[in-house]
Amino acid sequence: MPDISIRINALIAYLFLGPIMLLAKSSTPLADPYVRGHARRASLIITIGAIIFSLYRLVHPYLGFGIFGISIDIIIVTSIVSITLLALIAGAYQAYHGISANETSWRSIALPASTLTEGAYSDEDGIRIIASFIPWIGIIIASKYPRRETLIGRKVGSLFALLVLTSIVFLSGSTTTLTLIVTLAYIGLIVATAVQLFGASRFLDFSFYRLIPTYAELESHIQTSLMSIYDFCRIAFGGVKGVDYQTRYTQILSNNTVIKSSTVPYFAPIWIVGLPVANIITLPSLWQSQYREYTPFILQGLALTLITILIVWTRGLASQMGLYLLFPILTLIVESRTNTNTRAPITSIAVDLYSLFTLGKQKITEIKTNGEEKVGYSYEVNE
Repeated sequence: MPDISIRINALIAYLFLGPIMLLAKSSTPLADPYVRGHARRASLIITIGAIIFSLYRLVHPYLGFGIFGISIDIIIVTSIVSITLLALIAGAYQAYHGISANETSWRSIALPASTLTEGAYSDEDGIRIIASFIPWIGIIIASKYPRRETLIGRKVGSLFALLVLTSIVFLSGSTTTLTLIVTLAYIGLIVATAVQLFGASRFLDFSFYRLIPTYAELESHIQTSLMSIYDFCRIAFGGVKGVDYQTRYTQILSNNTVIKSSTVPYFAPIWIVGLPVANIITLPSLWQSQYREYTPFILQGLALTLITILIVWTRGLASQMGLYLLFPILTLIVESRTNTNTRAPITSIAVDLYSLFTLGKQKITEIKTNGEEKVGYSYEVNE
């Protein structure tokens, strides 16, 4: 099996960078035959996807019908994008697991269809677990009563809400029938979970739950991917530094999930950072040294306000897009009392991107681990 750094370089080709990697110098790690093979395959997948999409655009004027209430345009575009992304994901999986580009074999991941977790669940436990599956309410329940079952409910409920909300906001109701089917299936999932909890004191644990990332895992992957691209650029043009995606990801995830309690009381109720516009009163504290530990938290609140103003300005006060902001609002309000390292959906990524591209307080730094240099995120606060 190729070395881990070679496998990671091959994986990076599937981040839409395959064509660029084929231009790498022959003396660099990207010229390795294993890496080049996957770069060629990634380039082929991207090219085929682009050609099919171009052909679709040619026949687009003649497509004016729908199937089960879903526009044929939506079906075609979704199919093209989904198949292309699945092919890239499959290639990335093979690249990481040492399967060369000319092989078609797969290494299976053994996951049971479902398991029943035995436990002495009281009625109160059952109610909390079921409530955690309710979109947005799950954020409150999982924060107040953190346990494996409520955390699963939170991420599953949030994913369901995200899918339904996206179909309503961006697809203009063209997926009404599909949304109804998904909603009924989700209600059935909650009912089945409730039957097991209250009838047999068991939690129905489907294997696909483990395939749904938490927000912390998703954000950490985004940060790690950005820094892998940063490394890729250096390697492609003559650098020799290796890339260790997993170590870097583990490092970032650990930093993002550590709970930090406040050591200095804030001058106002800290949950106010989760209230758009109202949290502007926290702005002056960014320049007060005694409140430095709240800086990342306050920046997320201000990002929330800016995003809210942008939505109201461009889409109107009654825009359904504002429902997306319930995720960061509830997260910031609920978790603010116990963790100043709270990273809320949308706002934390906005702060990450702003800080990364402006070389602000949060920037890429070199971290030495076991004699090797790794790249990681860290907040620097200037007194």
